[in-house]
Amino acid sequence: MLPMTRTLLALLLALTSAPASAADAALGALLNARAAAGPVFDGSRLGVPISDPVRADGDWEAGPAVLERKAAEEPTAPAQPGAAVLPTPVRGLSGGHIGLYPESDFVLGTGRCEACRGPREGKWYFLDEVIATPKTGKPAIVWLGSKEMEEGVVLSDDGKTATLADGTALPFALTPRIDSNRSYWNPDSLAHLKGRKLRIRGEFAEVDGVRVLVARTVWPEDYRLDLSAKVTSDAMTSEEVDKLVASDKGGAKQPFETKLLWAKGGSAAGSEGKPVMGFMLNGAQGDDDESLGGHFSMFTGRVGAGGSMADWMFDNFYGMDSYSEKGIVASMVPMDKYMTDLNSGQSWYRPTYMLVMVMKDQRVPLQYQERFKDAYADYYAHRTQYDKTTNPCTALIVDPVRGEGWRIPETGKTPALVARAIAKLASLGGKDPEMEENLYRVLRQEGTHLYPRAAFDSAAGDVLAMTNAYGTEPAGREYNELEKAIQEDLEAVYWVRLPQIPSSRAYGRDPAGGFLDYFGRVPMDRSKWQTVPTQPRPFPPPGARP
Repeated sequence: MLPMTRTLLALLLALTSAPASAADAALGALLNARAAAGPVFDGSRLGVPISDPVRADGDWEAGPAVLERKAAEEPTAPAQPGAAVLPTPVRGLSGGHIGLYPESDFVLGTGRCEACRGPREGKWYFLDEVIATPKTGKPAIVWLGSKEMEEGVVLSDDGKTATLADGTALPFALTPRIDSNRSYWNPDSLAHLKGRKLRIRGEFAEVDGVRVLVARTVWPEDYRLDLSAKVTSDAMTSEEVDKLVASDKGGAKQPFETKLLWAKGGSAAGSEGKPVMGFMLNGAQGDDDESLGGHFSMFTGRVGAGGSMADWMFDNFYGMDSYSEKGIVASMVPMDKYMTDLNSGQSWYRPTYMLVMVMKDQRVPLQYQERFKDAYADYYAHRTQYDKTTNPCTALIVDPVRGEGWRIPETGKTPALVARAIAKLASLGGKDPEMEENLYRVLRQEGTHLYPRAAFDSAAGDVLAMTNAYGTEPAGREYNELEKAIQEDLEAVYWVRLPQIPSSRAYGRDPAGGFLDYFGRVPMDRSKWQTVPTQPRPFPPPGARP
């Protein structure tokens, strides 16, 4: 068999293979995990699920530690007999904003909360998870995962103690690893993070009278935009952005880095507090041959104090009909949780790249974030469904972006006659009667609709073209009203690389840019691929209420 034929056949087998099964305990381990304690006390007696204490209606009663830290919280009137219990106001769970929105616009609860304003079907997927929902406007769910957030935390050299910003030292513990998750904290993680200021999302637990900080998210606070950076000429086209992605095989072991690619007036020093929007490309996983294409998402938010990115809101889509081995659920989610949740965080198993657009006005970012609220309502209800070939994570971002008017350039499809010929050649001698049609469908997908790297490069190149042609349009392009608004509001463009945080997982690399790149990296024998099995999840999911 010719090498090209063998490559295309491998592609077909990968894209038509059904996911294998795993233990039902994967999700249960996430929702009912018992916090692991440090050696200063008997960890087996900690016994505090990360989602506790939760009442039957999904709201919690704040313990003394919570009340002490949130003494300024607005008082509420005692509930009358038969009255619905209202969700808890959000206080101290961000730097002041969750994405573009003030945190005071939200209330805190779980998916069991009937009073909170999240899409009904969406709440089914977060029954025992901490979520924030808006007080007004469109129903939405922001997955926080934890009720407590501490900034300026420093870990001791042995990782047994955390010192809070006010100088309080207390035992430090981690939320347990999901059984199927291979990307978890290990001694290398501690060596990488100790001594740095960290933002911790988690809970406080009482063990034998000792207050313990149980971490679920561990975010390095030095991951922030460099607002004093000078403009570099490292990338001004799609091709040059792609070279940054490919550098050092994706740069998983390189330091965190920001590059200021363009700024109106040559400086981004005044960016603090400004709205942002942009795209994130996650790299290939180092030991999962089904995930070499990476992942694609969009974000909105505001530049935080000192260039902080931790509260930016990410819109990302994963398949809803299987349980993620890392406990990931498609959602709107703050950056610190999205990247460094100890189980579902992207940074524990691959490098990541961002194209950041600093804007003078929130009109375009807000338009997109409101559009994605609708998209999630449809997605949770299965009115829109994931398909790894025709509607993958890339399409679920790019299609709404284009639908609002931003015409991110396409990279094209394989011509129909060529795709048909390749599909016929690859299917010769095959026993699967659907082989030819399935491969033809893959080859006929437009590149930016299927491959995260292609979409990221194209979007980044289009943004940079807007800066190069400021006040005009590139040759052959007439900007529509939305595109003119983007160009008019752009004040700075950053490239950001987040390395992989050392963990129990093999290092990842840059994602594959297309099917030839993808299948040049994997064994030709499909049975030798490294994969992580997942368990199917029915719709409605277990525990859902009509």
